[in-house]
Amino acid sequence: MILVSCSGLQETSSFEEFDYPISLDLDTISKKVRGAFYTEHPEVTTTSREIHKTVQNLPNRLSLATLLQSSKHSLVSSFLYKINLRVLLVWGVQDKINQPERALHFHDLLPNSELKFINECGHMPMFEQPDELNSVLADFLHSSFTGKSMFNPKSGN
Repeated sequence: MILVSCSGLQETSSFEEFDYPISLDLDTISKKVRGAFYTEHPEVTTTSREIHKTVQNLPNRLSLATLLQSSKHSLVSSFLYKINLRVLLVWGVQDKINQPERALHFHDLLPNSELKFINECGHMPMFEQPDELNSVLADFLHSSFTGKSMFNPKSGN
């Protein structure tokens, strides 16, 4: 199992500071999306527009509100210890949405987990540090099948 920035596995909603209904204007959405990145990134505009377009539809907006509310009532830490699969946690060091301390907490709760931090990276490693993310993922998958790291062939897991 691979969890990148653990989107959806949070103890609280990242949108808690908004009152319901959530502000739907593009500027507010862009500000929130911008906060997910470590540095200014071209993907902010595209992602913000996609979210804005999505929430203009009432059923989508209601689904989002339900999801955000449910994240306030589900503490994932209460069941992580039950997951016995090998788990890779990949986290941006500068993640402001799910801060690195949460990664350490989840790592402690997952009995068979590995934690890799990516520097100069916020909540979106797939956009901000895609080469490093792909390298970490490839090594984890390779070692899952061979028992050996691609970067340190003499080691086990």
